[in-house]
Amino acid sequence: MAFKYGGTISEQVLSDRNNTFAILLDLVGQEKKILEIGCATGYMTAILQQRGNQVWGVEIDPLAAEKARPFAEEIWVGNLDKDADRTQIKGTFDVILIADVLEHLVFPADLLKFLTSHLADDGQLIVSVPNVAHWSIRRNLLRGRWDLTETGLMDRTHLYWFTRQTGRELLTQAGYQIIDQRASYVFPAHNRLNWGQKFVQPLQKSGFNFWPSLFAIQNIYVAKKAS
Repeated sequence: MAFKYGGTISEQVLSDRNNTFAILLDLVGQEKKILEIGCATGYMTAILQQRGNQVWGVEIDPLAAEKARPFAEEIWVGNLDKDADRTQIKGTFDVILIADVLEHLVFPADLLKFLTSHLADDGQLIVSVPNVAHWSIRRNLLRGRWDLTETGLMDRTHLYWFTRQTGRELLTQAGYQIIDQRASYVFPAHNRLNWGQKFVQPLQKSGFNFWPSLFAIQNIYVAKKAS
């Protein structure tokens, strides 16, 4: 993930329209049949279920998958870079949710192409990826630095890096048509920190309103199968 998150999502986070979790959950909606790619411990799965959705999940970590299992119809454990593991997925879905996963895969385009056969004809693919064009990364590049971190935009487990445009290109080249595009400028963790509320969010909001591609932390896409 672009940010590692292991707890439950608070009502405060869900009420903030500017963070990734709230945007994704609102885009998914209610009473849908959902495939959640990379469900982790089920922190979003639980809320999706509470909102009347049926959720099937895929998770690479068996321990995390067990924590998510109570909130899902079924959890498949596997590495989606592997063809054999992908074949565990059965059925078609109203929504396929891929939150902060594609940047960790060796072959993200292959997974996206595979998933077209599991998306209902009128279904939606919802994807979030971290924004490598964020001002903090550009600043470090000007200083000649490319410092990897344990979490965040420069998570050392990322294999791919996306801008607003390259995220669009990945989806369209994999057989999807973009129908909506959003961005978030708040990490959910900031909502739980006083300094985040008092300092980070106001600065991010001002910059985001002026130059979204420079201040967005996550780019979010809604797509359907291309006709």
